[in-house]
Amino acid sequence: MAWFKRRAKEEETEDEIATLARHAAEMHGVPVKEVVDTVLGDDDEAEDDAEAPKRNHVGIWITLVVIGAAFGLVIVFFMKLANSADQSGPVAEAGIQAVAASIAPTPRGLPGLKGHYIWFSYPAVFDTVQNAQNWPNTAERYIIGSTSDYRRQITVTVETNTPSPSDDSGYQFRTDNPSDYTPQDTKILGEPAVIMVKSDGTERTLYWAHTGMLAIVSVTSTSGTDDLAQFMSVILSNMRWVTS
Repeated sequence: MAWFKRRAKEEETEDEIATLARHAAEMHGVPVKEVVDTVLGDDDEAEDDAEAPKRNHVGIWITLVVIGAAFGLVIVFFMKLANSADQSGPVAEAGIQAVAASIAPTPRGLPGLKGHYIWFSYPAVFDTVQNAQNWPNTAERYIIGSTSDYRRQITVTVETNTPSPSDDSGYQFRTDNPSDYTPQDTKILGEPAVIMVKSDGTERTLYWAHTGMLAIVSVTSTSGTDDLAQFMSVILSNMRWVTS
């Protein structure tokens, strides 16, 4: 049969193919039709068997191409996402930094006073806040105390229509008594302020004028062990005006 197949493929005329078919039928003692059907059927099966791996290979390649294209699209998407983040990053970061600077969040772990006009953090040894009654020339007043030691206290006053510390009677009193109080100039957010330090170490009072208002924060303690300079440093670290 193999010889017949090779000869059948090499011959180009129907007469020669017919002659070969009759010759094969006589050799094997079978009808010519059976020879022809057998040979053609084998050829078709051989062709199908030869084409099957090709189809399988084509299917595999198509699958690989589709998967590769999908991965490529995913990679391109993430690259574009990363590039857009890089391009917008500095602008977004600058905006975030500006907002952070404007709100000056309270340091983690520290309590804070959030008044209507003034905000600041204070040491954790102070743990009570009381609203004090306003005077005719004040916008808000607070007393911050300590349950662990009643001898330490922070008083907060925001005066209206007080353009400078010299317009405050308490500041004038401290200035008039230089043997008891020493002024220390400082700055808060670039603005000038002054701290009056009592010579016996029991008081530090801050005066900060801003747009016609005056914030007065007085830290006092008679325990003899409290570090008032450190207490005041915490307050100054993020103190700010809220509404002006």
